[in-house]
Amino acid sequence: MKKIMILLLIVALSGCTPAAAMNVLSKTDGHLNKSEDVWRLDESWLNSYSSFAFDLHRQIALDKENTFFSPASILLALAMTVQGANGQTRQQMMDAFSMGTLDPLAFNTAMKQFQNRLLTPTSHTLNLANSIWMRKGYDASVREDFLSVNRNYFGAFIAALDFDDPMASKTINDWVKTNTKGLIEKIVEDQISPLTVMFLINTVYFKADWLEPFEKNQTRDDTFYGSTAKQIKFMNQDAYFPYVETDDYQAVMVPYKDYQSSMIVFLPKEGKDVSLTAELYQEIFKDLSFQIISAYRGKMVRLSLPKMELATEIKLVEVLKSLGIKDAFDPSAADFSNLSSTALSDQLHIANVLHKAVLKVDEKGTEAAAVTSVEVGVTSMPSIDVIMKVNRPFTVILADATGAILFMGDILDPQ
Repeated sequence: MKKIMILLLIVALSGCTPAAAMNVLSKTDGHLNKSEDVWRLDESWLNSYSSFAFDLHRQIALDKENTFFSPASILLALAMTVQGANGQTRQQMMDAFSMGTLDPLAFNTAMKQFQNRLLTPTSHTLNLANSIWMRKGYDASVREDFLSVNRNYFGAFIAALDFDDPMASKTINDWVKTNTKGLIEKIVEDQISPLTVMFLINTVYFKADWLEPFEKNQTRDDTFYGSTAKQIKFMNQDAYFPYVETDDYQAVMVPYKDYQSSMIVFLPKEGKDVSLTAELYQEIFKDLSFQIISAYRGKMVRLSLPKMELATEIKLVEVLKSLGIKDAFDPSAADFSNLSSTALSDQLHIANVLHKAVLKVDEKGTEAAAVTSVEVGVTSMPSIDVIMKVNRPFTVILADATGAILFMGDILDPQ
């Protein structure tokens, strides 16, 4: 039986297309034409998305190491992929998203609305781009409906390349490097496998300045108590921040300019074994947001926050299987017949899912990026009210003003 592989690469950063010898099959450069400014998301959909994000978080956190990742990137990548799935394969994926009751039109409309929300102008930079790269020759079997929905709802750039040409991987990697502002230089191996027939790439890039920057002369060395104690750089600021505290944890919102996005830091108190759940996050976010819109100045917090520069790499196959996506990874059960007319005879299935993320936090602000690779194939000084010293493992969330999570993770070692 013929062995065929589709590599779906989902990158979190920004985009344009480099010049290269290719057969371009779309008029877009990969950017969705934003049809409207979106300031609110459907609450039911947002709750479903949060559930998916925290389901991922719960499983990824089992590795007991830095788990920073972008649920937005992973969802957008899988949302492009699910356009090619059918039957039980599709239903399992939709159920894992906590969106199993949505029909295809409702789901795609919600995904476009989500992207429009992320693209609504603010003081931060958040760019999205999507692309589909097909092996020349195989593109004849790819269904036009699959390509069309990815054009219309994801703005996908679509092209066919000779994957046997050594320049093919460079063309794709150059696209990725450009779209990630150079943060990710390579995602495709120099020699593309003869089993690989397609790459799907989603890019998201986030960069924002703090509403109130940290003064560099207040940055000092101090001890972070992770698996071992180590000296790292801590930024320090006394300011009014939206703040929540219980007997079990402290939570603070550090806003970026114009309050359209923020970093939320969740710190369990010493000796407390408490995890952030979707329900608790929603409760905390509503409380912190209310402090902003009610003109409550928040608490005067003496905040000591680590400077962060880290990169993570997470293999997601077992994580997604634990969420119920099983058939998509099984050559004998996977049904991607909505992607290709030969999908069933070729036993197309997801062979690998790899996610990479980058986080940089300094006195000025934050820059974050993520890459998810999904491989489908076949067998083959005022008075201080509170002190919050983030000097032990904590959870961090980068969210927009609606509460939609862009990036999240457990930080066990900030540097």
